[in-house]
Amino acid sequence: MKTPFSFRFLAVALAALVAFAPLPALATVSGSIQVTPTVTETATVDNGAATWTYGASTPWSNTFTNGTGLNQVNKVFQDTVSLAGSAAQSYDLDSTLTGPLASVTFTRIYAIIVQRTDTPAASTQDEALSVGGDFVLTKYLGGWVDDAILIPIRPGGALYILAPDSTGIAVTATTGDVITLTNASSADTVNFKILVLGS
Repeated sequence: MKTPFSFRFLAVALAALVAFAPLPALATVSGSIQVTPTVTETATVDNGAATWTYGASTPWSNTFTNGTGLNQVNKVFQDTVSLAGSAAQSYDLDSTLTGPLASVTFTRIYAIIVQRTDTPAASTQDEALSVGGDFVLTKYLGGWVDDAILIPIRPGGALYILAPDSTGIAVTATTGDVITLTNASSADTVNFKILVLGS
């Protein structure tokens, strides 16, 4: 049986559409991290005023490009979280995390940045956000076996873990892949953002 002309034309048109339809581009990552402390101290002395300044010529800065080596990143994960009293949020770096544009699984960490987005308000917002998990204990701190060890982040504070060398901080499945953030308050909500860069 002959195929009607209209069906043959439709098949050719669909084949052409598939052949020339653009494929999704592979994501690339680039950027920089800068930490620039600036401090000025002024004091009154016998012959006038003395001023000491630090920071103008000593910023820490690292620019990274796309890839898996020295000063390179090709995977990104970011999350914004509100934690109720005593609640915890865990991230398995060796598992699938939903990044801004794609799902990612890390084998090497370039940077983990946790920023508290709470406004410090004296006694009403004085609880810590505790950072722990086997990635922190065995990979970042290196060799600690005490599960009770936690890194506190106070309201308005931040934690920067940076390893821009080619090795970075390796992620080890099961024993060194989980980072857990816990609200140390039983009543108040804490808020934070987390950014993970790696490959």
